[in-house]
Amino acid sequence: LSYLETDPAKAIELFDTISDPDFYDLSDYRYMAEGIQYYNDGMYYTARTYFENIYEFDNCMEWAAKCIRTAPKSKVIYRNSKYKSSAMKIKFKAPKNDASYYFLKIYNKSDVLVGSVFLRAGGSATISLKAGTYKVKEASGEVWFGKKEAFGSDGDYSVMLFNGSNEYYKFKKNYIYTIKLKVSSGGNVGNYWTDYGDF
Repeated sequence: LSYLETDPAKAIELFDTISDPDFYDLSDYRYMAEGIQYYNDGMYYTARTYFENIYEFDNCMEWAAKCIRTAPKSKVIYRNSKYKSSAMKIKFKAPKNDASYYFLKIYNKSDVLVGSVFLRAGGSATISLKAGTYKVKEASGEVWFGKKEAFGSDGDYSVMLFNGSNEYYKFKKNYIYTIKLKVSSGGNVGNYWTDYGDF
């Protein structure tokens, strides 16, 4: 059990070699090790599902609690070094009086992630990128599990639509664009809902 938290992959290998019928907790320890492995890989939502399934076993309750991450301030989370530029800026603004957090990913037409932004309620953040044609995916939720899994399957996920039905929009050089989230009328940006696995 000494490997359980320090090297869960090693622990799983060792558990798979044990055939002692008196080791009643073997399957739970192995399951816990898998959860820790996901946790160490930054897959906090997936890890939490493991710990919750054996919630009262060992210290799984503590591990499950640790999987809920502290939400960052409204800011740029990631910017692809190949797209760093001050040629064009996109400012994202979250609605006020909203319990949700927002996480936005920007992709080029080859589906390469060029940047991501996190917003708190009422917050805003501006990302500077090369001018180009991009798609924006949006996630929202009240419990943050980190940038790899966002809000898990409990969150809401969508793809923005520009000028009615276009997933991609050509962002021009020397422009500053402002995108307000959850604007019900008067705007030219809509969205369609998608699955968590497609985010």
